[in-house]
Amino acid sequence: MTQLQNDECILCLNFKVLTDFTDIYIFGLEAQMESLVCVALNKPRHSIVTIFLEDLSLETKVLQCIINIARVNNIAPPRVTSKIKKSSSFVGANISKFKSIKVKNFRISPASSHDPKTASQFILNIPAGMAFGTGSHETTRGCLLSMQYFKWFNVKRALDLGCGSGILALAAARLWSCKVIAADNDPVAIDVAEKNISQNDKLGLVRAILSAGCQHVTIRDKKFDLVTANIFSGELISMSGEISRVVSPRGLVVLSGLLFYQEAGVLSAYRRHGFYLLRRIRIGDWSTLVVSRPGINHKKANQLSTFF
Repeated sequence: MTQLQNDECILCLNFKVLTDFTDIYIFGLEAQMESLVCVALNKPRHSIVTIFLEDLSLETKVLQCIINIARVNNIAPPRVTSKIKKSSSFVGANISKFKSIKVKNFRISPASSHDPKTASQFILNIPAGMAFGTGSHETTRGCLLSMQYFKWFNVKRALDLGCGSGILALAAARLWSCKVIAADNDPVAIDVAEKNISQNDKLGLVRAILSAGCQHVTIRDKKFDLVTANIFSGELISMSGEISRVVSPRGLVVLSGLLFYQEAGVLSAYRRHGFYLLRRIRIGDWSTLVVSRPGINHKKANQLSTFF
């Protein structure tokens, strides 16, 4: 493990991967790690991924995550190099450059925003570098777009599985003024979500709970009009049964965290439980699928597929 001489240094981990695998590594790392800042320098065939760490105790965990991501995707793990940079505010300076992200009527800001120009928008203050979900990733944007397309839908109770920062749960509360459960199996994610909930949920609509899937009694004994799950495709498939049991008969399920070529496997799993595809959004190589059981008004659902 790299040793730092003082707390005014940060550790930079660098590795090179094929361009096709860049998003897989960044998405996987951001989904599993707290206080992580990843950037990628894209070249024609390869990308250089850099991870900035202020907390040196996370180095071993990051390295193990990189190995796990490679193993799951059946690719050779990259060679990781480390470099110390002496700057007490290097990461903070980079985070401060993180600009607000606009996703249709949502604006995700890294700090409290009171700009009168944004009065007609839904403002969510989500600091960068926290648990996965600042609105910058294609899967998060796909979920936010999908939810807004179905704003006309009647949602009284919603569930966000694998909530990360809590961004989708907070978005649901803003869109429908409904009760929302934000669930994750990572205690760090729950801590981060609770902080974001306290800052953004002034009506007390969102509750964060530690749960392995839908196993918590607060989840398994209820029916939800909306379930969002921005997690890995394998988890979407393995959890299709328990998700189907907690969705109301005419509820919506927003599925993301999958690459476009993984759509067929995910859709097949949910079709076995009586769901069909209502809407598809593709942003780059990433897909977001909205599925439901029969009974949803297709005319209101508008066009089936949207590509960006």
